[in-house]
Parts: sequence; C-alpha cells; structure tokens
Amino acid sequence: FSLDRQVNIPFRKKLMNHFTNKLPKQLYNRPALSCKNFFTLKDNFFKKRMIGEKISSAVFLIKPKTAEIALKTNLIIFIKTLETVTDDPKELNPFSYVMEKHQRNYGGNGKIAKYMQAAYRYPENFSDFVYVSQLLQADGIRYGVEHYRRNRGRCMGAIYWQLNDCWPVISWSSIDYYGRWKALHYYAKRFFAPVMLSCEEQSWMTVEADMNRQHFEFEKSIRLNVTNETLDAHRVLVKWAVRKTDATILREEEQWLEVPALSAVWMDKVELPQIDCFNEYVSYEAWENDQIISQGTVIFSYPKYFHYLNPGLAVRVDGDEIVVKAEAYAKSVEIRNENDDLILEDNYFDINAGEYRVKILDGKPDGLKVRSVYDI
Repeated sequence: FSLDRQVNIPFRKKLMNHFTNKLPKQLYNRPALSCKNFFTLKDNFFKKRMIGEKISSAVFLIKPKTAEIALKTNLIIFIKTLETVTDDPKELNPFSYVMEKHQRNYGGNGKIAKYMQAAYRYPENFSDFVYVSQLLQADGIRYGVEHYRRNRGRCMGAIYWQLNDCWPVISWSSIDYYGRWKALHYYAKRFFAPVMLSCEEQSWMTVEADMNRQHFEFEKSIRLNVTNETLDAHRVLVKWAVRKTDATILREEEQWLEVPALSAVWMDKVELPQIDCFNEYVSYEAWENDQIISQGTVIFSYPKYFHYLNPGLAVRVDGDEIVVKAEAYAKSVEIRNENDDLILEDNYFDINAGEYRVKILDGKPDGLKVRSVYDI
C-alpha cells in the first residue's frame, strides 16, 4: 500500500493499520501497479476532501474479499434481472429477504442507502432506487479514475472491480449476469477514452454539506485536464461554459491545447466565486477534427440540492439510432427498453438541452423510456 507523502502522518498510519491485516506483507511498500477507488477508504462516499487529491496510488489484490474493502457501494442489478430470482413483487425492496440474500456484501444494501441519502434525494420507488444506486457507483469510480489519469506519471494505471457476474446478484459488476450494462460500463467507456477531458472541481461536495454551519464560504472553481494515452500527439480545442439550468450560456471560453503522446496536460485553474451553485453549472468539451471526443458537466452543490428544471425528455427512433431531446439541462440520462437489454453507443449521459443521438448496438428499441436525475 503506497501513499503520497503529503498525506498527514496520523491519517496515513490509520489507513496503514486498517489495511495491513488485509494484504500480504510483501505488498505493503510495493510500487503501485494498479489503483482502485481511493475515494472509498473512509465511510462517507462523497466526502472527496477526506484525502483531497493527495493519495498517489494503492495496490490491491484483485479478489472479491479485497473489493469489499475498497468499494462499499455494491450496486443493485436491473429489475428484469431480479425478476428471474423472485416472482413476488413484495420482494422487490432493498431490505427484503431475497434482496439481502442476493447481496454480496454483508449489510451492503444499508450502505447503498446511506451513501444515496448523502448525495441524492431519496428515491420514492424501487426502480429509481436501482437507477440512483448505479449512478453512485459510476460517479464514484469515475471520480477516482479521472483523478489517477490526471496525475499521470505519479500513477500509471487504474483498474476497477469488477466486470461481470457469475449469477444474478447485487454486486460490484458493471455488467450483470444476463449481460445488461450498468451505468458504470458506459461511464468506463468515457473515463477510459484514449484522449479524455476531465474536470477537477472545488465545490460544496469537497468541503461537506454541514447544514449547521450554513452559510459558510467554500471555493468554487474548475481546473480542466486533457489526458492522452495514445502514442501520437493531439491538438485539441477545449471549450467550457457556465450555464443556467435551462442550458443558456452565461459565459464561455475556449483554448487550443497541444497534448504530447502519453501525457496529461493541465489548464489554468478558473475561480468561479459568483456562480449560483443551485441554479448554474459548467459544461466542458474537447474537440478534434470538428468532432466532440470527450465531454462532461459539473455542478457545485450536492445533486440533491441542485434545482434541476424539468428537461421534458422525449425519445424517438431514427433508423439504427435513438434520438433524445431535452428542453433543459438533463443529468445522467438513462435510456431503457421494455426488456432492459439495450446495448447502446452511449447511455447515462448529460445533455445541455437540444438533441443527442446514440447508435443501437444490440437489442430492440421497443417500449423506450428515458429519465434523468430530475425524476428522482
């Protein structure tokens, strides 16, 4: 287990004491070969400042017992998959006998609920519970992988547990037993893109939402980074904008960036002290050859506090593509069919209003449904 020297000594010792009983001694001081989910080393899933951006890397054995230590938000599988293990609607509850029997982490469903209420409004139905639990996993691992990729040179790789399942179960997988792709699998395509634009933000979430201390001051800023894992240099146009919840642009900037092969290039930090953390957000895009190759959005409050407008999501099929239309900013848009077996070019994506097209890779677009964080 390897930590950056910037981490304060008492906390460093605490982490070491926690993990030394879990890992073989020969791994204690071994140079980092892979890294995994540093953001879950303390109880609060979203307290990202717990280690800040200061952990360099960590070595984990790739086996289920270790993954239980590293990732506590074991994710709910799709309802259609759950229906293969029970025909009793009453069992479709996170704390039913069947659900807890199919949970691979003792007490895992309670941990999911704990982390969920820390970040999102609590879902009013089981379907939304499934949806939000997948967002928790996807965003958490995205945050960790992006951090490591931005710090290329200090960390040379990232791996997450796990890919798939050997039975219908609530687990850490990004693909369930029947081949259904969870949010994490679509996120992984984006955060492992050969050339990726990511944002290191400072926000309410990086200082903890202590409501007894409100209204306290906290930093609101972005620092963009382009990571290039290819063997060729890339010239990328980076665009970012401050937007209102209806996606109207309040401020926009762009900059050409030369990104050498096998490198990570930081842009200057931008302070945004006047941004309205409840009603404004930042979008960012990387362009190459007149095409967007990487993009994302960031808000400056907890998702449960942000004032999302109703995006009025509409969906239609156009040949081998699905077209989603939004009238306002839509976060983590999910497209499903009636069998929950669509495999798409992209899913669980953000839309800055307008239309977004994704190709159908597998499955039939019958009985399409769409939702976003607004619907929770």
